[in-house]
Amino acid sequence: MDIIDIGTLQEIIKSKDFINDLKKLSSWAANVKQETPIVQILAKMLSERGYVIALEWDKKNKHDIMINNNTIIEAKFYYEEDIQGQLRILYNKSGKNVNQLLEWLEQKIELKKSLYYDIGFHILKDIFYKNPDIFILIILSRNLLQVSNDDLEIINWTNECLKYNKKFGYNNQETFAIMLDYFEGINKRKSFKTSLVDIDMNIMFPSTYHIYLFEFR
Repeated sequence: MDIIDIGTLQEIIKSKDFINDLKKLSSWAANVKQETPIVQILAKMLSERGYVIALEWDKKNKHDIMINNNTIIEAKFYYEEDIQGQLRILYNKSGKNVNQLLEWLEQKIELKKSLYYDIGFHILKDIFYKNPDIFILIILSRNLLQVSNDDLEIINWTNECLKYNKKFGYNNQETFAIMLDYFEGINKRKSFKTSLVDIDMNIMFPSTYHIYLFEFR
């Protein structure tokens, strides 16, 4: 069976069908983290192209997607404000040292301590413990400053986003530079090739889906 790569995934994510489904999702799923429905959209697109798909494959690891029984995909979804509010703090605490983060993660796993919402740990766990062939990181940037109070009631994580928008705006390149530096540290331990697809949305409010693809082969 064919082995899928990030080039093929990039073509699918850029396709009109995927973007149309994502537009619909950005409206009806604004009140939840969208990792699972986005993974399901991608799985549907892959299946329609003839790939054999298994969701939450393997009872132990529950990999997000297995494709053609030869490619494991893990995915994570976060908001832009999580980079400043979570990743930056943890990364700086480690001295911007991914090796140190991996040591702390190993200790937490051995002691069965919660990772809470420390996104730096969750990403490392997916990459180094679940060992996917492809890791997908979805970062949703949102500008909620002009959204009415009634509409804010049906949008997820609004307080954090509004605080972030007032201080940093959105699609802030300095924020994304923090994340890219973190991934450069990962690359030194486990090399990858990568690509990025940005999809702008203006459904309920201005937003951009930044979809990063990392291939470890």
